[in-house]
Amino acid sequence: MAGKVRPFEENLEVSSSVYQVRGIIDCNRFVITSVLLRIEVETSEIGKDEKGPFAILTELEYIEPDGTLLSVEHEGSESWSDGYKDRHGLIISKAKPVSSKTIGDLEVHAVCHTGYLPSAMNLIVPPEWSFSVYFNSIGNFDGFGICGHL
Repeated sequence: MAGKVRPFEENLEVSSSVYQVRGIIDCNRFVITSVLLRIEVETSEIGKDEKGPFAILTELEYIEPDGTLLSVEHEGSESWSDGYKDRHGLIISKAKPVSSKTIGDLEVHAVCHTGYLPSAMNLIVPPEWSFSVYFNSIGNFDGFGICGHL
């Protein structure tokens, strides 16, 4: 599935600091930049409508050379006043998975405290950090999500 994103410029508050975050269309890419990180996603289409310029992105998930996970995925249904609930927005996320050593340490800790073998457990480990930008169904910026320390 594909979804629409539009350029934006917003301030992000993290702890006591404020960072400017921008999303721009640059050639065949949608680029999100700040002093914290840079995310580049290939577009499948670029256009302009009555609301302004937009880029069409398709769902994806892959590991970048630096080990971070980049994903573009559809967000759940939005509630609309007209009762139509089948419109979806997009989430662009970048995350740094925890190291395999950290996962191994967590497995040892879990075995020591529960007595279960790792093969008998589903160990859910959040990433070291993640950064997400949300877009609504018409492609407008709709918020940030941050987990951990960038």
